[in-house]
Amino acid sequence: MNVVVIGGSGGIGMGLVKTVLKNNQTCTVHATYRKICPEFSDHRLNWYQLDVTKEEDFKRLSVDLKKIDWIINCVGMLHTKEKGPEKAVRAIEPDFFLDNFRINTLPTLLIAKYFSKLLLGSKAPIFAVVSAKVGSIQDNRLGG
Repeated sequence: MNVVVIGGSGGIGMGLVKTVLKNNQTCTVHATYRKICPEFSDHRLNWYQLDVTKEEDFKRLSVDLKKIDWIINCVGMLHTKEKGPEKAVRAIEPDFFLDNFRINTLPTLLIAKYFSKLLLGSKAPIFAVVSAKVGSIQDNRLGG
């Protein structure tokens, strides 16, 4: 089985990478990071640098990978070091909002565009998008 974890260097992504490797001894995991390759390694793990805002990066990765069974998108952003989450409409800054929108939505569309054909070759394909609880519209009592 070949598993791709987009955003494998983040908290949720790294947890998934480790869990998949632990629970399936015959799988190969292809995981992505943005800037710094994580130190975590396994002989069944391949790391790829990927900027989720660049279509060319998705295209390149899709060409590099010949067969996949699962692809899991774990990329997401709530805030940066410079900007906190908006907790009220008056706090909305259009440029930051558009950055959030681009990082939290565009990768899923680019994954569908470039990896759908690869998934069709699998007997049990999975395309999943994972988010933190903070991404919930229904359960958003804390704001943001």
